[in-house]
Amino acid sequence: MKILEKVITAILSGIVFSLGLAFLNGSMEYFIVYLMFSGTIFLTGGILFSLLADVILEKVKANKYLLSLVIYGIGGVIVNFFFYIGLYNEGFVGETLSMLLLGIIASLLFLHILLVIKKILKNLVG
Repeated sequence: MKILEKVITAILSGIVFSLGLAFLNGSMEYFIVYLMFSGTIFLTGGILFSLLADVILEKVKANKYLLSLVIYGIGGVIVNFFFYIGLYNEGFVGETLSMLLLGIIASLLFLHILLVIKKILKNLVG
C-alpha cells in the first residue's frame, strides 16, 4: 500500500507542479516538457526519498508534521541538487539557488499531496 500511495502521489505531484510552472510562465505549451522532467524526478527521487523519510519519521516521537516539513524540504534540496548536477554538470551557477528553491517547493507539494492521498485511501479501505 505504501508504494501505491507514493506512485499516485508522484504522478499527481508531477502534474500539479508542471501545471504550476506552465501557468507561472504564462504559457501552457511547455506543460508536457515540464511534466517529462518533473515526473521523472518525482517518480524516482521523490519516491525513494519519501521511503527514506518514512523510516526516519517512524523513529522520531516529535511533532511529525513539522519534522516532515523539515525532512521533505531538505530532501527537495538534495534530490533536486543531484538531478540538476547530473543533467547540466555545471556545478553552482546563477540558476542553482532558484532550482534548489523549486526543489523545496516540489518536495513540500509531494508531502501535502501524500498526506491527502493517505487520508483518501484510508477512508476508502476502511
